Amino acid sequence: MVPLSGVPRTDPLCDDRCMLVARGQGGTGRLQPSLSSLLSAMVPNRPGRGRRLGYALLSIPLGAAYLMLFAGLVLAATTAVLVVGVPLFLVILAISRGFGGWERRLTRGLLGVQVEDAVRLRRQPGLLRRMRGLLGSGSTWRTVAWLGARILLGAGVLATVGAGFGLAVLLISYPDWSTLPRNPWADLVVLVLVAPLVAVIMRVVDVEVRVLTAVAPALLGLSPEERIEALRQTSLRLAERNSVARDLHD
Repeated sequence: MVPLSGVPRTDPLCDDRCMLVARGQGGTGRLQPSLSSLLSAMVPNRPGRGRRLGYALLSIPLGAAYLMLFAGLVLAATTAVLVVGVPLFLVILAISRGFGGWERRLTRGLLGVQVEDAVRLRRQPGLLRRMRGLLGSGSTWRTVAWLGARILLGAGVLATVGAGFGLAVLLISYPDWSTLPRNPWADLVVLVLVAPLVAVIMRVVDVEVRVLTAVAPALLGLSPEERIEALRQTSLRLAERNSVARDLHD
């Protein structure tokens, strides 16, 4: 609708929005960016980032535990010529397979990678056959490789966080190594430098976890032969349950 003056009417709501935008672009209405918004801009909020950072922090104590397992494996391998070396080697391999189940649950819960549980070893009579089944299982050695990767991740996270923390402490303690006295302006500059440092540490740790996530299906998953064996074991368990149900019904 055009009024008598010939000037088109405008929407008052649109005028108010335009005035708000104009005020926001001016000096009086400008919002000061907070530290959280600055970190959010430097570290995008990708899905699952918090869980990956928690997974990375867990890698430090778990990596130390797995390092002790690897030390035991090396000790058992070097003493394999003795009688005590072989059973120690087999016991540590069995413990590693147990940790593999825990790692699969962590990978599914924190990293969101769907990996199947390992195939159970066949219960065969005789110690020699059990040893052969443990040593001949590909899942055993892939689990050992995964634990080694977890050791590397823990070392990488520890080195990244340690280096970042050391650099932050160095920046904060600038009066000790520089001629600049402590003052509010210098403290503000240090704060501006520490905030991007925290963002860089978070990004580097996230990349380290993503690299490990990429190899999780290959090391924790099942091979085609193991999938067939898993289906066979599932069929046997179902057959046993049906047999027990028929017996109870009769």
